Amino acid sequence: MMTDGTIVAFIGSDAKAGTSAVAKSFAECIAQETGESVLFLGSNGGTRVVLPRNGEEMDLTEAGLSFLAPDLCPNTYPELRERFAYVIADVGAGGITGADRFVFVVNQLASSIRAAKSSESGYLERFGPERNEDRILCVNRFLSADPHSIPFFRERFPDWRLFTVPESARGREADWENKTIFELGDRAFRRAVKEGVKWILED
Repeated sequence: MMTDGTIVAFIGSDAKAGTSAVAKSFAECIAQETGESVLFLGSNGGTRVVLPRNGEEMDLTEAGLSFLAPDLCPNTYPELRERFAYVIADVGAGGITGADRFVFVVNQLASSIRAAKSSESGYLERFGPERNEDRILCVNRFLSADPHSIPFFRERFPDWRLFTVPESARGREADWENKTIFELGDRAFRRAVKEGVKWILED
């Protein structure tokens, strides 16, 4: 298991990809699976420390992290590696630089897929085109009946490991209650996130 401060950058193809919800669920799952406190670096003031106790959170000031800001994330990675075993960075393209793993979030909408293809080469160049095992394409809100199937994504994004997160009927409930679908206990969603977390925890 990687315990030397693993930085995982999450970036969405567009604003509708659902990146923040997926990234936060990954942070909660990692905290529960490892027993470690996980730093979630979120844009728009969403940064928080996720504790391993049922997704509880710690105030940044209490954690001594009030200096953090999304645009400073790559500069603060070395210090954060020393303080946290895992950092989930949902902070935009700038967060790729210096990250150990990269999760590119897309959904099955044509607009999301087009946006992903148009930005793919730039992200690969920034992260490192040779680092095939350290990046994954996450198809969020996945519906098996959609024509944009797993073979469709494998053909159009051959340089990525593929991972899917299913659509959940509890999405609006999570948004209303300001919780994640993982926290609400959707079984299929939790199983999928746990599979993705296994990849992050790989040696």
